[in-house]
Amino acid sequence: MSQAILNGNPLSVTFNSADNWTFALVGISVKQQFWTEPDAAGEVNFVRGQDPSDSGTGTVINVLSDAATNFVGLADGTPETTIFTLNGDPLTVTFFDEGDVAAVPDTGTTFPLFGLSLMGLAFLRRQVMQAIC
Repeated sequence: MSQAILNGNPLSVTFNSADNWTFALVGISVKQQFWTEPDAAGEVNFVRGQDPSDSGTGTVINVLSDAATNFVGLADGTPETTIFTLNGDPLTVTFFDEGDVAAVPDTGTTFPLFGLSLMGLAFLRRQVMQAIC
């Protein structure tokens, strides 16, 4: 589950896709940082402030997870204390990758597997009935 917390208070997260989400944080400096993907070598989690007006003060934070890139990032869970500010004050940003959530299998594989299990039960039932008689 993706979440954003500021001073212990949760922020409202908007999910743009499985690996792309944003949350409002007016006054964030327009900076960026990478955190390494703990379970995928060569991938990073990219966190940046967005400034749609080019005023120098962002209005949202954008997070792109599992991005294949040549950038080197901080280790997962390492606090970044030097490049982000909020309303001019230093802001510590930490990214924790909780891993990918297991997806529900699609019906293209679920139904055939269910059918195989039913055939197995029918076979076992036949074997038990023959052993009894």
